[in-house]
Amino acid sequence: MITIIGRLNIEPSVMEDYDKDVKELSSKVINEDGCHFYSLVVEDKENGVVTIAEIWRDEPALFVHWGQSWVTDFMEKYGAKVIGSTLKMYDTTNERDLPS
Repeated sequence: MITIIGRLNIEPSVMEDYDKDVKELSSKVINEDGCHFYSLVVEDKENGVVTIAEIWRDEPALFVHWGQSWVTDFMEKYGAKVIGSTLKMYDTTNERDLPS
């Protein structure tokens, strides 16, 4: 599995539109083949802070996701508005439940 996690800093001036568009994008992504978990959460509109967590079955599924028209359209609209990022991609192994 592949996990992507981190934060983005987006230009605050676009956060109202970004927040609306994230909700529309997320409703499509969560139904993609290979998506186990997908969350983009606007943590702080005033400062443009977004937390992202994704889990994908494998890299091929992630690459298909990145090629979807709704993803490329979203990135074209907001990619240049990203002013900082801590996003990292991890190979996830040894997955298990938390101890009870």
